[in-house]
Amino acid sequence: RNLISTQVRGVEGGVDSIMGLSTTTLAAQLRDVVEARRAFAERYPLVYPRLGPVLGRPAVARGRWAVVGDVFNAAKPASRVLARVSAEAASCAGVSPYVKDGLTTVADVRGALDAVDLCVSPRIGAREVDVLADRGVRFIFAQPGADGEAVLAACRRRGVVVQRGCVLVDEWPPRS
Repeated sequence: RNLISTQVRGVEGGVDSIMGLSTTTLAAQLRDVVEARRAFAERYPLVYPRLGPVLGRPAVARGRWAVVGDVFNAAKPASRVLARVSAEAASCAGVSPYVKDGLTTVADVRGALDAVDLCVSPRIGAREVDVLADRGVRFIFAQPGADGEAVLAACRRRGVVVQRGCVLVDEWPPRS
């Protein structure tokens, strides 16, 4: 008690405060977080956990996607990824940062998106995470090589759910 008394001059807000926030404020913030997580789980239920945090949600897996990569070059894996996602999802837009005409960023895609598949370098991918998060996209599937720390850090910072893997070999949820 005497060791700390020289360091502490007084307590503002009562002993039940943390960083100046009252118990009432903390409780309200926790309530908001819990409600947001509940609403998220209701909107995007994880029906098949073994398929991962993106493909395990049929509403997302069968929803509206964009694939970002060298999707128009048949020699590149991104073109096969685009074909696979197009076959599985309700709709899929091809986005290529390597062309001059057409969709060169997720910002160019019209309409809402449920998920984005990244087949680009982590440097380009991290920029796209910020763009798609601003659009309200909550889910990313990162192909091998596109799942660098810059992308993962951007996803954490923006609250985007990311699944690492390959849509060419990973199992998709059954069609309903």
